[in-house]
Amino acid sequence: APDKTAKEPLLRESLSAAERAVGLQPDCAPANKWLGISLSKCSSFEGTKETIKKSFLVRDRFERACALDPADATSRHLLGLWCFEVASLSWLEQKAASALFATPPSATHEEAYAHFLAAERIDPGFYPKNHLLLARSCDKLGKEEEARMWREHCLAQEVRSPEDICFPRLSLQSFMTEPM
Repeated sequence: APDKTAKEPLLRESLSAAERAVGLQPDCAPANKWLGISLSKCSSFEGTKETIKKSFLVRDRFERACALDPADATSRHLLGLWCFEVASLSWLEQKAASALFATPPSATHEEAYAHFLAAERIDPGFYPKNHLLLARSCDKLGKEEEARMWREHCLAQEVRSPEDICFPRLSLQSFMTEPM
């Protein structure tokens, strides 16, 4: 896998292209989705403050993509992932965000669950990671039986991409052994 120094110029190029695309066609759902993805990836090179600051823009792009194309399961999944990550911030990370911004980003595991479920309804079985995150969301919400069902769906899902080969199984193994 390419290291951080090899990835950064490519991700910055993707950010520039996505910004141009949204500039040319603000109502293009895929352009908004890719701008959100690129912003998220590039902010990781800029430190915690920039990551938090840009997280609002990332969320806005994913929300815009969902509004422009309600039939895009990936955009809905990405919005759920944003919610899940924000809802899962540690107490220390939340305090740091509060110190940096008057209104830090906020989301709940319920919101994340709703987005992952909506993505699954749009395109059932489209992405093993969606099943995994549904399981994780259900665990956070105390829905043990439903969490078990989504884990089983994840493990049974057909491999469609190189990411699918190892991601769900490795993540599920660590997920099943990590403390809640």
